[in-house]
Amino acid sequence: MQPGPDDPIFMDRPSPVRDFTIQMEYFGDLLMVWDFCSSFGRLLYLWPYSLADFQKALCHKATTTSIIVETHSALFRLLI
Repeated sequence: MQPGPDDPIFMDRPSPVRDFTIQMEYFGDLLMVWDFCSSFGRLLYLWPYSLADFQKALCHKATTTSIIVETHSALFRLLI
């Protein structure tokens, strides 16, 4: 099947990003938690956030970020 005249023109695929601040051994867990929060975010009343923002929030050491506080609060509400 050939692309139609109205189909978008695709360029080369971007190269995958590998510059994560989290260690690669924990990346599967990070992705699993983020995917759960993204999939059920509407039911948990969570504002959507990107994987990069979630990773930065987890690695931020100075204070607790609002992403982490809101995620914990939503999960505690679910459990209670």
